[in-house]
Amino acid sequence: MPAVRLAAVADPASGATRNPADRLDCPTAYTEIGDLFADPAVDAVVIATPARTHADLVEAAARAGKAVCCEKPMATTLADADRAIAAAEAGVPLQVGFNRRYDAGFRAAHEKVATGAIGTPQLLRSLTRDP
Repeated sequence: MPAVRLAAVADPASGATRNPADRLDCPTAYTEIGDLFADPAVDAVVIATPARTHADLVEAAARAGKAVCCEKPMATTLADADRAIAAAEAGVPLQVGFNRRYDAGFRAAHEKVATGAIGTPQLLRSLTRDP
């Protein structure tokens, strides 16, 4: 995405952000998430934390006016999901990322469809289980 620039990374573990920030040529690393949300150079955030923290972080990011892409699941309860969605509906884009592009099974299925090895699919049913 040529118009996107990584403005900051955040991790509450002291020192955990510096290596990724350096590798990604990122100018700023935070250990306090509130500092990242307050940073005017940050327009949007990607939430890639344990699932139990997602809804609270989506809500905080939305309150700070940041667009949000959150890893799945967005919340661990329906009430938390509703709360996070309501916060975003106040004026920021919210996307939940669910991408199996690099999953070996999905990649193999794509290859079979793309090469015509199984003909033209008429219906696909996918059932997955995560730990």
